Amino acid sequence: MNERSAHHTSPPFAETLRGKTTVDSRSLGGVPGSPETTSGQDTRRAGSLPLRLPPLRSFGSRLLAICLVALILRAAFIGYVPRHAGYDDSFFYHRAGILVSEGQGYRSPFTGASTAMWPPGYPFVLGGAYKAFGARESTAKWLNVVFGTMSVALLGFAARKHLGERAGLIAASLLAAYPAHIYFTALLMTELLFTFLLVLAYFTLVHLTPSLRSAVLLGAVAGLATLVRGEALVLPVAYGSYWAVQQRSLRKGLLFAIVSGVALAACVAPWTYRNYEVMGAFVPLNTYSSEALWQGHNAGATGFLRPIDAQLQKQLADQLPPKDAEVEFASRKQKAALQFIRDHPLAELRLIPPKLLFFFEGDGVPVQFWFHTPADASALSEPQFRALRFISDLYYYCLLAASVVGMLFVWRNRARRDAPFTFLTTVLGLWLLMHGWLFFGDPRYHLPLMALLIVPAAAAVDELWRRDVR
Repeated sequence: MNERSAHHTSPPFAETLRGKTTVDSRSLGGVPGSPETTSGQDTRRAGSLPLRLPPLRSFGSRLLAICLVALILRAAFIGYVPRHAGYDDSFFYHRAGILVSEGQGYRSPFTGASTAMWPPGYPFVLGGAYKAFGARESTAKWLNVVFGTMSVALLGFAARKHLGERAGLIAASLLAAYPAHIYFTALLMTELLFTFLLVLAYFTLVHLTPSLRSAVLLGAVAGLATLVRGEALVLPVAYGSYWAVQQRSLRKGLLFAIVSGVALAACVAPWTYRNYEVMGAFVPLNTYSSEALWQGHNAGATGFLRPIDAQLQKQLADQLPPKDAEVEFASRKQKAALQFIRDHPLAELRLIPPKLLFFFEGDGVPVQFWFHTPADASALSEPQFRALRFISDLYYYCLLAASVVGMLFVWRNRARRDAPFTFLTTVLGLWLLMHGWLFFGDPRYHLPLMALLIVPAAAAVDELWRRDVR
């Protein structure tokens, strides 16, 4: 961490309360009846002085103001765009959450049978919220507001520890105003909960001292994130890269990665055991991962998401009980994908560029899919859709460009000794390996990653600010 930023502190907020406030009488306007301030000036009515808030001088007060803006933007969006959970992922998570809140366990809303379709984290979080506050979509959306606002706060504190106070405020501001992060608040999807857990991992990492206890704690955070989205499986490797650079020891980095990986496995193991007992098969996390693997590796693969094999799905549903049909469908898809990988190595290489291009496509694509459905009465109007798509794409591509510039700056000026950036670039590399080769590309999947890429973007803006001041 930069020594100048590490030892820099802003004046405490309390000092602004103790300081004297000078009021320019000319700025108060002419209100008759108040005491005279200078000869010939209009008098003022007693007690009519306007309320003047103290300036936001401390980091905490400024970050609080940014979080307040983030909360207002997200709350306003879910109020203005009352999108309802259609027959899609949102429907699944909403109905699965209701079943959990009723004590029925993790069941498919489509069949009513026990399922392992997707990781259980988000349905169980929704189930707890529905149990406490009512099984309504508004409950889930307000939960998204909370997760989004907390992500802004944690990112601000983490970037402050990493790069200094100004960069921390810049990072928090960029995430607070990120259009995709705002409009996903209206969707009952895993993105905002997973983003929060990913930022929590970064926040925890930069604040902990190297120890086995830290490795276990970080592994637990990674385990919780894995129960929401499988991409979090890469975190122990990224933790290890951080400590290898921070401690200047590859052996210590490897040890840290192993310990945190074991802690992650311990968090996921109860769910794996449940799947074995309930589903009658070894399903480490979820069955859809086999479908996602097949989507990226088959004769008709394009690098994008294709329609599911409905014919095979119906055939198995007619022959087997629902949970057995789900397991068999996943097994067949996994075998077909692995066979294609072995038989078509050149086709595998040709699929990587389109996967990555679609992965990095603009945030306007999810807007098209989730908010521009003619059958959805709550979809945006055409002018609103075009405006949201344009703003989302513009903000995303500017942020992505700033992230690239920030990474180049950090690696050039810090001589590759920046452990937090090593963590961020390791996560980025492994994320691209997953969606550029192992599975398939989808712009939706870059949203959680962008919360981390905001950090190098904040570093770039901070450096430009510093040079402009000079």
